[in-house]
Amino acid sequence: MLVYTPRWGTKLAVYEASVGSLPNAASGTGQRHAIPGPPAGSKMNITSGFGERGSRPMILNFPGDDLSNGDYVFILFTTLPSGGTRARVVRTRQIRQISNQDDWLTATSDPSARVFQQGPDLPDPTLQLLQASGGHAAPTFYVGGNGRSELWKWTAGMASWTKIVPGNGASSAVRFFANPYDSNVIYILDTDHIKRSDNAGTSWQIDANLEKQLTSNGRIPPRARRKATSATTSKSCSRICNSIRITPLFDSRSVKPARSIRTTERIGGGSWTRARCPGVR
Repeated sequence: MLVYTPRWGTKLAVYEASVGSLPNAASGTGQRHAIPGPPAGSKMNITSGFGERGSRPMILNFPGDDLSNGDYVFILFTTLPSGGTRARVVRTRQIRQISNQDDWLTATSDPSARVFQQGPDLPDPTLQLLQASGGHAAPTFYVGGNGRSELWKWTAGMASWTKIVPGNGASSAVRFFANPYDSNVIYILDTDHIKRSDNAGTSWQIDANLEKQLTSNGRIPPRARRKATSATTSKSCSRICNSIRITPLFDSRSVKPARSIRTTERIGGGSWTRARCPGVR
């Protein structure tokens, strides 16, 4: 379990427990490991505001995978001497071995290093949200969250980051949800519809069935609304969908609507259906 400490981009903690158990956060258990963040002049997207907007710092396991130290990805922002900002995706599979702040300032793409860079520098330093998909061997990275609600992707073998929104049938990725187990499948909350891509953003189509469920058959407008709180924590709030949780075993997917009053699920690649929460009508 990864925990952000309340200091913007400067420190985090990792809690470990045996498989099937939740970690004990009490002092003296030995399950908490404090990890230094980057040095002065650099920050990472490691506060809860980024998580609330959809950033996901872990590459998830497929059934049978065993990475004892985890597999973590972040966006590292570094202030340049010129006054500009450099932004890049950094990854670590040795997070407990990070003891020096300068470890984050990696200059290598070698996966044996404590921290290594994934892909070229980001095309826009205001991209703040990151999700990884497809497992540990060859993940695809999706980044978004800038003021233009763009969505970009990169995977090994690509010479540069590729912009997949706007374009190809989508105009805006106000929120995006990448399937962590299938890098071809992505959902976005566009300005007017919920859309899905089954080919990693090459084309987009309206997910009419999911939209019907979440909007109560069109009674709730699918439009997104923005709530800006500061330059670094501005939130894209959704009236209808804040998260999509996907499990790998049965292709089941659950959606957390904005008001947590209902969930829907799609099993075996079929249609979305209403799955009512206990006590909710």
